[in-house]
Amino acid sequence: MAMIKKYVSVHVTHYNDGNCFPTALQVDGEAYLIEDISDIQKVKAEHNLGAEERFIVKIHGKERLLFREGQRWFVIPGARIVRRETGPAA
Repeated sequence: MAMIKKYVSVHVTHYNDGNCFPTALQVDGEAYLIEDISDIQKVKAEHNLGAEERFIVKIHGKERLLFREGQRWFVIPGARIVRRETGPAA
């Protein structure tokens, strides 16, 4: 099944240390508050549909994926979250 990007409007808070984080997004005219960001990963563009960063955000108590591609943001409807465990090697 092909993954299709859906570009969305995102409200971003910029901090004086240079960091910026999404705080809300709008999809098809509906606004959603981002309750929490549980993970932020830099990603290789060729493996993630051109995205530079992947955010796991919580909206209405459910985790969702949000991607940043330059100055644009997108979601992939129906995308599953797969967490890769990192830790000490055995």
